[in-house]
Amino acid sequence: MPFPSDYTIFPILQPASDDHLAKWVDLRLQGLKLDPASFSTRYEDAMKKTREEHLSRLNDPLIRTLAVETADGTWVATAAVGIFNDQSFGWVPEKLWEDGKKGFLLLGLWVHPGHRRKGLATGIIQAATDFARGYGGASGAEKYMAVEVYEDVAALKMYEGLGFKAKTSRESDGRTVVGLSRVL
Repeated sequence: MPFPSDYTIFPILQPASDDHLAKWVDLRLQGLKLDPASFSTRYEDAMKKTREEHLSRLNDPLIRTLAVETADGTWVATAAVGIFNDQSFGWVPEKLWEDGKKGFLLLGLWVHPGHRRKGLATGIIQAATDFARGYGGASGAEKYMAVEVYEDVAALKMYEGLGFKAKTSRESDGRTVVGLSRVL
């Protein structure tokens, strides 16, 4: 499915502007409130974060955040792609780390319910993949993208349909978290 022409996908530039920060925080909070089962972060915890804490995520040099907006400028989808390296190892699930390969982790993909089933998630994943493929130039190392999702959410089937293969599973708060990856 081609990306719909009435939407625009773009990276949030660093340093993030106040406008982008406000729109991203609003969209993230909507996602946590409307689909709490899809995230490990709780809405209540995200609400307690300061402006600076939210801004540090958008400005993290190891994370590229993407957004999708409508023609009128309303943000309706977001995701981020994190870069695996020694500095990011603390937030990369250890079993998804593949030695000798350059890895990327898809984080926080969410599409507003009123805009689902239009190809936006697939478009964000493609944009994240394009970023990952171009990151670091032609290093020669094989690249892969990983993602973790709860086993009981619809996103699992979407990722599998896009070529991600299950590699790991673990229990978290009484739910099974599946780690998937695909070669880029």
